[in-house]
Amino acid sequence: MTKAPVALSILVATSLGTLASSQPSVMIVSPTVDTVVTGPTTFSVEVTARRTALQDATFYVDGAKACVAPGATLRCDWDAGARVSSRNVRAVVRLLDGSQLTAALRTKELDVSQHASVEAVVVAVHVKDWRDRFVPGLTVGDFRLFEDGRPQAVTSVTAEDARADILLMLDISGSMDPVMVQLKASARRFIGAVRPQDRLTLAGFNSGVFVIAAPTTEPATRLAQLDRVRAFGRTSLYDSLVRAADLFKAAEGRRALVVFTDGDDVASRGSAETARVALQAKDIVLYVAGQGRAAADRELRDLLRHLAEETGGAAYFAKDMGDLDEQFADVLKNIGSQYALTYSPDRPMGDGAWRALRVEVTKGRHEVRARQGYFARRESVPE
Repeated sequence: MTKAPVALSILVATSLGTLASSQPSVMIVSPTVDTVVTGPTTFSVEVTARRTALQDATFYVDGAKACVAPGATLRCDWDAGARVSSRNVRAVVRLLDGSQLTAALRTKELDVSQHASVEAVVVAVHVKDWRDRFVPGLTVGDFRLFEDGRPQAVTSVTAEDARADILLMLDISGSMDPVMVQLKASARRFIGAVRPQDRLTLAGFNSGVFVIAAPTTEPATRLAQLDRVRAFGRTSLYDSLVRAADLFKAAEGRRALVVFTDGDDVASRGSAETARVALQAKDIVLYVAGQGRAAADRELRDLLRHLAEETGGAAYFAKDMGDLDEQFADVLKNIGSQYALTYSPDRPMGDGAWRALRVEVTKGRHEVRARQGYFARRESVPE
């Protein structure tokens, strides 16, 4: 399947192509060494120079020319394809005086080591008492789990204070440009409120997914890379959910995908069902914060709510950015008060059929919100 290319933008600290610096230099700011380059990808450089106009810029990936950004626009299109290995990226910027500026880096490689087949399912569960308060301290014996009505043996329960892998994925399509300052401010507060034990990946999406900062990125660098993000392109929400799922390692544990979007999907090759399958295959809990078209369109709102709640997550909708801080805070509260039940189904996996799940708590009067089912596909984890 041919993917639609996405503009590779070059961020230049200049007005009308004239730069101010005592010594001309160029630095690649996107992708970074922490980025997994795959699919439609944004490349950007920052250039400093004194009274020197730019002619064009050329990007090379693994020695091959990817695209040329001509003239004053300094924009070009390229698609990285499905490959997820490390890439050598080189940028060459030509100045009108005939000189050149160059920069290079090597991007991150996705963990695709040898794999072993496993047959285990992770079920996200929230438990509240009759006063709407989280119920802590539950163990394996406190839960009953049913698959298509058949009782299953829960093998482990990850407590609420255990580490979670969180991917915060922000809509950076062109329609977000008027509110990017507010979105970045809310994202900064979200990042600052993540628990110390959790692993946070920060990403953006439009018609592709771009890792802004990996879990190992230093806090100050993470915020600096967030500040450099610019809005452009069209929205491919469903394709982006699929790519985001691939960024999670296939291993036991709690995984949460937190997505902010302001619009409908207008550019995906896949469908909402494709995204649904990808999320279920990786036992990912989805949280959606929707505004704009995502909040105003009832059909779209219902679809996003269903995608989220089916995984054991939740969806939030509002008219303006003023509510985003509260939504993000509630998401983090949910992640911090979530159990993860693990079990091995008593029927063989691999038929791909949907299997409905039901979780009960054996003691007290409790409200239980849990993952509603999964597709019985075989998954794998690194050996």
